[in-house]
Formats: sequence, C-alpha cells, structure tokens
Amino acid sequence: MIRCCSSTSALLRQSSSRRRCQHSVLHYQQRFLTTFDNNNDDSVLFHPRHGLLRADGTPINEGNNNNHSSSSSDNNNDNASSSSSSLIEQKDDEQQYRRYNYYCCCCCWFGRRLVLLLLIVILIAVGTTVAVILKSQSQHQEEDDSKTTTRRIHEQLRDILIRFNTSSVEALKNNSTAQYRALEWLALEDSYYQRNNQTLEEAMMANPLDIRQRYLGALIYTSLGGPYWLNEYQFMSTEEHVCDWNQVVNDKSSSRSTIFGIACSGEADDDDDSSTHSSILQQRRQIDYIHLPNNNLMGQLPDELFSRIPALTHLSLEYNSIRGTIPYSYSYNTINWLQQLEYLNLQYNSQLTGSIPAWLFTNNDLPQLKLLWLDDCTGLTGSLPDDSAAASNNNNNNKMTSLSLQNLPGLYGTIPSSLLRGMTKLRGFYLSNTDISGTLPNLDNNGGSMTSLEHLVVTENPGLTGTIPSCYFTNSMPRLERLDLYSNSLDGSLPKLHGESLLPSWRENLKYLYLDDNFLEGDLELFFSFSSSWSGDDSTNNNNGTSTDITAEEDADAAVVVMKEMALQDNFFTGLGHDDDALGAYQHLETLSMYNNPLLKGTLPTQLGLLSNSLEVLDISRTSVQGQIPSELGSLTALRILDLNSNELTGAIPSTLGHLAALQQLSVANNNLTGIVPTELAALPDLQLLLIQFNAFDDTTSLESYFCPANNAIIETFRTDCYIDDIHCTCCSECCYYNSSDDTQNCIPQQEDDDYYYSKDA
Repeated sequence: MIRCCSSTSALLRQSSSRRRCQHSVLHYQQRFLTTFDNNNDDSVLFHPRHGLLRADGTPINEGNNNNHSSSSSDNNNDNASSSSSSLIEQKDDEQQYRRYNYYCCCCCWFGRRLVLLLLIVILIAVGTTVAVILKSQSQHQEEDDSKTTTRRIHEQLRDILIRFNTSSVEALKNNSTAQYRALEWLALEDSYYQRNNQTLEEAMMANPLDIRQRYLGALIYTSLGGPYWLNEYQFMSTEEHVCDWNQVVNDKSSSRSTIFGIACSGEADDDDDSSTHSSILQQRRQIDYIHLPNNNLMGQLPDELFSRIPALTHLSLEYNSIRGTIPYSYSYNTINWLQQLEYLNLQYNSQLTGSIPAWLFTNNDLPQLKLLWLDDCTGLTGSLPDDSAAASNNNNNNKMTSLSLQNLPGLYGTIPSSLLRGMTKLRGFYLSNTDISGTLPNLDNNGGSMTSLEHLVVTENPGLTGTIPSCYFTNSMPRLERLDLYSNSLDGSLPKLHGESLLPSWRENLKYLYLDDNFLEGDLELFFSFSSSWSGDDSTNNNNGTSTDITAEEDADAAVVVMKEMALQDNFFTGLGHDDDALGAYQHLETLSMYNNPLLKGTLPTQLGLLSNSLEVLDISRTSVQGQIPSELGSLTALRILDLNSNELTGAIPSTLGHLAALQQLSVANNNLTGIVPTELAALPDLQLLLIQFNAFDDTTSLESYFCPANNAIIETFRTDCYIDDIHCTCCSECCYYNSSDDTQNCIPQQEDDDYYYSKDA
C-alpha cells in the first residue's frame, strides 16, 4: 500500500497533469479537514509528505508534544491522561488522511487512464466499423461488377447460341432447363479458356464453333443426369478440351480399344509445337463421336443432340434409362444437320416413348446412315413407313447395312417391300416380337436388289402369315447366311424352284436356317431333293433354251452345302422328299432338328450316316416316322445328342450306337422297340441321359448286370420300365409305368419308392 502510494505520488510529480490532479486532491483534502476540525481553533492542513500541519506550518505531532511538555511543567497530573488521549486521536486522524490521499491519487490516475482507454476503444470501434462498411461497399461493388461482367458474358454466350440456332431462346432463358444449366456452367464455372491464356470473350470472338461444341457437350451432361452416371468420362472438365472428354478402354480379349465419351474429327497434332498450327487444328476439331452405353443415363434426349452437331457420325446410347421421345430432327424442307450420321444405337432404353420417327428411315434426313438399332425400346409405337412415304423420300436409306427392330410390341402395320428393296446395301434385317401383321415382303426387285443381305431375321411376330417367298432361296439374295423365321404364323408349302434364273444359291452361303414354330406343311424336297429343286422334270433349261438332264447323284456331288444348323421343328411337314442321297452333301451340318412334326412320315434315311464328321445334334422326335433305327447312325462319331423318342420305330437298338464315343444324350422312349438293350451303350464314357422307357424290349436283365456296375450310376438321368416284374435296374434314376385306368404314362424318381422296389426284389 505504501509502495503504491509512493509510486503514485512520484508519478503525479512527473507531469503537469498529474500535479493538477495532486492539487485537486489537496483541495478536497483541505475541505474535508476543515470540516473535520471545525471544533478546533486552529486550521488544520494536510501535506502529502509531512502529513497534518497547523496553519503556521508546524506538524500537529510536534505541537502536541510541546503542549504536552509545557503542560507537564505547568499543569497537574490530572491533565496527563487527557493529553495522551488527544495524541492517539491525532495519530488516527493522520493515518486516515494518508489513506484518503492514497485512494484519491489512485482514483484520479486510473480514472484518467480509463477515460483515455475508453476513447481509444471508441476510436478503434469507429475505425473498424468504417473499415467494415468500406470493405462491404467494395465487395458489393466487386460483386456488382462481377455480376455485371457475368451477365454480359452470359448474354453474349446466349446471343451466340441463338445466332447460330444452337438452342431456342425460351430454353436458354428458362432457369429450369438443361440448356440454361449448361449455359450457366459455361459462363460461371468453366475456366478452360483462362487456363489457356484466353478470356471467354476472346474465345467467343475467335472460335464460336468451339464455344458451341463445349456448350453441347455440357448439355448432354445436364440433360441426361450427369451427376448420376457410372463414369463421367471427364465430362465438364475445366482442364480438357471438349473433344477430350473421353476415356479409352482396352479389351484384352480382342486386343481392341474403345473410346467412351466424346471424340472429334480433325484431332490436333500433339507433336507440333507451333501455336498457330495447333490453333488452326483446334478450330477444325468437331464432335463426330458420342459413345455412352450402359452408363445409367437418365432424362430426356435434348433436341440439339439430333439437330445441332453437323459432323456427328456415331451416336451410341444403348443400355440406359433414357426417357421421353426421340427428338424430331427437322422437317424435310429445312436444313438437315445429320448428313454425316452413320451409326445410331438406342437399344435397351425401355423408357423411351412416343412414335418411331419416320425420318429415321429416309434418305433425305439420314443419307449416310448405315446402322439403326432400336431393340427393346418397348415404349415406342408406330409403324414402318409405307410404300408411298418411302417413295416420296428418295426410296429410303440406300447406305443402310443393319436395321434392328426387335422386341418392339408397339410396332404395328406391315413390312413394306419398298422399305427393304430401297436399302440395296442392307446386310442385316432384324424384326422380332412385334405386332407386325401381313405377309413377308417379296424382296425380288428385278432379280438383284438384296444382293448384300446376309442376315434376315423375322421372328416371334404372331400376326405374320402367308407363305415364304421363293426369292429367299434364290439368287435374289446370293449372300444370305442366316434365314430366321421362327415363331411366326407362316403357312403353306416351301417354294418349288424351277428354271436356271432361280438356282438355289442358298447351298453355297446359307449356314443357319430356322423355320420352326410355324404352320408350314408339305415335303422338304427343297432341301433334300436337289434334282427336283432344279427342275420339276429332272431337267434344267440353259440359256439357249435346250434341256440338260441332271441326275440326283451328279447334282448331289456337284452341290456344296455349307448349312450348319437346320431347325424345322414344330411344323406340319410330311416328308423329306424324293432324293435322300442329297443328305450326303451336308458335310458341314451340325444340328438337324425336326421334332414335333406329327405329319412327318417315312423312314429314317440311311444317308444320315454320311454326316459322320459334322453332325452333333439329331432330333427327330414326336413324329410319325416308322421303320428301324439305321445302323449307319453308328458312324456319327461327333454326335452328342440323339433323340428319337415318341415315334413309331420298331426293331432293336443297333449295337453300332455303342461306337458313338461323344454321345451324351440318347432317347428312344415311347416307340415299339424290341429285343435287348445293347450292352455296348454301358461303355459310353460321356453318357448322361438314357431314356428307354415305354418300349417292348424282350430281355432287360442286361440293365442290372451291365449298366449299373459299369458306370456306378454315372448316368444322371436313366429312365426305364422298372415297375415291370422282369426289369431290374437299381441304378436307374426313374422308374416308369403305364396306368391303363387313366391312359397315362408316369415316371417316378426311384429314391421316392425304394421300399416298394426292394420289396419286389425280395
């Protein structure tokens, strides 16, 4: 306390302001002491250094002492106690005044500094407020300037896009559209041109085409749910040119590379360091390739995709979830922007709806189109352009090589013959699972319109009726490799070919023939009676009008049949024809399926044995074929499946079938076979299915003694008539019996009835 007061006094002496404080304190002290000693005769003063003083300047302590001394000599001892008491009170007063002095000095010093501190705080607060206001105003000004600049750039970009008819004014001004979002990204977020030392305004002036292409690339992203794609392929990259928004994927199995994303024609030369040359090449780069299959694309196709990319040659968006309609390109009287499009694949987008655009099939709109695939776009409806519409539009796409319209249940109408005849370079036509009706088109246009056709697939169209035109088997389609007409409602007989101009060229090219599941009837001499196929009277007229006799053997030897698969099942064919020797020409045949032809009669031709090197599947079941099983079938060393069940076969199973080392399935059930089951079958190493039930075998004791120990039940499915008392087969998988009460045939897995079976054995 004393140290603080001393320090306070010393500080007060160092400045005039502090002295003024001291005098002020003394003034108040004097007033206080005057009031305090108002009962004394002498005035009392207080000095900061000497304490209490009288008016003459003498300390009160000394006066008290002198009074005490004089009074000691003059007064009596009775006054001693009162003097001592007065001295104590004077000392207390002195201490009180010193304490008061200390507090007053401290309060004055701290008060002044508090005021000064408050002033400083106020000044700082005011300065900070002013600075914040100025900064806020500056920021607002900068934001206003930035907004002004952005608005100007935005408007300039919009003007460029409108000027070049890239997008409509309404779409660019509506902030809820994909066009507006693409424009906003280009104006606010894209920094590609700044990274290349060029402002966006300079880029707009120097190369507006590049700006439009970058906008179109962004539009694809904003329209088709870009944030949800499985792979963005560098879309919306601010570091890459729009032509580099892609990724190259290498297929190790095929040693091929596929580009996913966007690619351009006129690629820049990376080895050329000339900025001028690079700039020129950059300006020449145009989007010509968009490949985004199976990437979870969703949303509607923008109109600009079909109408504002003039160099586009490849558009592949299959296996996605694109919805809405296919944009209408432009009417025939306006500028066409798809002059270069060659490849259009939208298949497996089941949410696409609306009509199938007619312009997809016209030469005026898509003069270069080579491939159009719309498979499994189940929401599309409409019909194929009719003859008059096709004729009015330059006879369709004469560059088309592949047209696939499969699994389109909303496709109705007929197949216009001119639609296909106008596609003179067509190699593949696929029309399946539709509501198409009518008949198959006659594609014979003066004998050579479909000379490039290799695959003709028209299947699963229950409304398609009528006969098969003869041109499908003649020189009208000399390159046809696959003729697939299964699961329609075709009827009538196969065509009878006559004349040299209709020589069956299918022999040299047709590899896959599928006529199953129709209502076809008649014989099969088109395929198995070559001589009659050439001429009804076994002769052919040459160019000079003379006749040349051709025997069946000569024709069979001369013919080269490359057929690999022939499916004729589920029809009403009656016979193979008049020339079974023709079978020897099918040296490449791998599958011959004729099951479920209930009207097919006759016997199994022995010439089937001539197909020893190729035939793998022979299925002639559920027919009316009679006679015995030819022993020549034992030479079919490549045979894997032999199915002859549910016929009218008689006799015994040839033991030569034991030579079929590759045989996996053998079915001769539901016939009238007799004799014994050849023990040689038990040695077949790959046999997995053996069906011999519902026959009239004489002795079946060989089943238990040969089949069961030999293969240890390796045959997965082994059916026989186990419920007959004299048949024992512990390794059979199913035991079969005939129930005369309800005229049914039943087969029961043996493990379900083991007790009954073994009780019979006992």
